[in-house]
Amino acid sequence: MHCRQRWVTQVDPSIVKSPWTEEEDKKIVVAQRKLGNRFAEIAKVLDGRPRPAVCQRWHSVLHGRAEKMLEAMSKEEMTQIADNLQLDEAEMNPSQDKKRWSAEEDQALQEAVSQVGTGNWGEIARRMPTRRSSIQCRRRFTNKLDPNVKNDEWTEEEDKKVVAAQSRLGNSWAKISRLMEGRSESALNGRWYSVLEPRAASILAELKPEDFLFLDEAPIPPKPVVHGTPGAYDRRHWTEQEDQILLEMVNKLGQKSWAEIAKQCPGRAPKQCRHRYLNKVDPKRNQEAWTDEEDKKVVAAQSKLGNRFAEIAKLLDGRTESVVSHRWHVNLQPRAERIMQTLTDKDFEFLLPSLAAQAGGVGIQDRRGWKPWTPEEDADLIRLVEEHGKHNWPHVSRNMQSNRLPKQCRDRYINKLDPAIRKDAWTDDEDKRIVAAQSKLGNRWAKISKYLDGRSETAIKSRWYQSLQPRADEMLRVLEKNEFSFLEGVDDSDKNSAAAKDRLKKKVPMPLQKKDDGMPGVPGVPISSASVSVVQPMGVG
Repeated sequence: MHCRQRWVTQVDPSIVKSPWTEEEDKKIVVAQRKLGNRFAEIAKVLDGRPRPAVCQRWHSVLHGRAEKMLEAMSKEEMTQIADNLQLDEAEMNPSQDKKRWSAEEDQALQEAVSQVGTGNWGEIARRMPTRRSSIQCRRRFTNKLDPNVKNDEWTEEEDKKVVAAQSRLGNSWAKISRLMEGRSESALNGRWYSVLEPRAASILAELKPEDFLFLDEAPIPPKPVVHGTPGAYDRRHWTEQEDQILLEMVNKLGQKSWAEIAKQCPGRAPKQCRHRYLNKVDPKRNQEAWTDEEDKKVVAAQSKLGNRFAEIAKLLDGRTESVVSHRWHVNLQPRAERIMQTLTDKDFEFLLPSLAAQAGGVGIQDRRGWKPWTPEEDADLIRLVEEHGKHNWPHVSRNMQSNRLPKQCRDRYINKLDPAIRKDAWTDDEDKRIVAAQSKLGNRWAKISKYLDGRSETAIKSRWYQSLQPRADEMLRVLEKNEFSFLEGVDDSDKNSAAAKDRLKKKVPMPLQKKDDGMPGVPGVPISSASVSVVQPMGVG
């Protein structure tokens, strides 16, 4: 087993060790979307990349930006990649034929190619009388049956071209084969590893600048496609002339007629035109540094709209869909929870028109009632709570004249309208109680609020994050044992405590303590970090 692993991951001469290409990254993202984390299978469709390398590439680089990459791809591009990778799982399926190709199969394959062309291997595979996958069909035809395939001796000129192309493109044999007339992917692969790789350095040293001109003067031609099939649109870079035409057509037709605009941009799909304009050509796009205010808006909007970045971009002047998506995934997502804790009701007001449109003006149960509370609603809520009490929020919600959820009614009353709420300055005793309770209960603010008369859940939560959390360790060190007595009756076994459960979820190890270590005045109480759920005092309660 060790020998196999060493060979597959380190010694095998076919292993690619060059930098990852954008095309390989796209293949991994599309394949992972279809196959999940079956990296051994994904590695089969990436020439020269072993399973551990593919697995590491996904988890360390691509996982965090996969959604962004998928959103940036057109449907045609994704379909083409999936088809070329054979992601209908045919080849991965054990039921697929693995035996040698027969003469009858070769004839059927040639007939299917003559009818369909070489741009839709999925359709060709479906026409085969035996169970062959699309990638099996493609490889058999391009490497063996294509009448254009050359089987004669390799020339010195061809060897130079292979070495030059490999130095630029790596082991992308499918691309290189489109630059080498009559040479198949497998032939190029075999020629490289059996003959050229050992002397590639010496060949490269002898090459002149003109030996590389074929790579620049003749850009890689697209794969042959049948007209109208996925992938029939241009993948080349946009020219300045195309950008100018695109700008003129958008100024003339607006940003809703992308199909009409695409007709004036030969070879470009409507989605390509839209993406190019919004992300590169639009003169109104904002290229300034992101502000804290914009970051707050993105976090607030994403919490309500999810990853609908096209809609979120409309709420940010001059920011494009792809830029907003990138900002979220790369910068904001890791700290979104901390930013959310600093937001107030006012920070969500800019979302009201979008949320109202989303709800369609009707009382949809999970989308209704996003607008601010009115004085009339507050009066209605107070009246209903006086009549029905504070323990039947579904009943209160049903009797509200406006559409409000039970949780909205509860939160509004408990945190804003309850006459028992205190709004005076916090006392030292209250701060100590919050720190002590949080060390035992974790962030269960509803439960902690029961130990602080007149303080609401949101007020306690805000007090913790804005003032107490940074100095919680210091406060815990000076707390006396009797200052935990108000928590008597709360289960203090570490196994069942909320703080312990939080640690288990985060896989944070229990802090070690020596026999005599602990909080001054409280034997056996360990000192912990407030950034994790603080360890509860032992022996209290």
